[in-house]
Amino acid sequence: MRADFDVDSIADLRLAVDEVCSSLVRLATASASLVCRFRTEDDGLSLQAEVTSKDPSGPRTGTFSWRVLSALADSVAPSVESAGDDTGTYVVRIDLRKGRTVHE
Repeated sequence: MRADFDVDSIADLRLAVDEVCSSLVRLATASASLVCRFRTEDDGLSLQAEVTSKDPSGPRTGTFSWRVLSALADSVAPSVESAGDDTGTYVVRIDLRKGRTVHE
């Protein structure tokens, strides 16, 4: 609300963040932490969430859950990269962006 989003956009963001976190928790290793970074911008809000995972394929983007997530946000993008250690783990990340609705 402090970022000047309308009530509908706030509800969409809450659902989108829930979907992102749910998607990542399903992939996370048992000892993983879910890390979320929020950044407000002049025209919206960005979220970057990540976990470590043994699964190199990342979140499934063909699911109903992903369609809902895509509808709630202006953009959503998954990525997977090696954790850079010898444990065979990956950093699975979802970047999401929601613009602010301009009312005149």
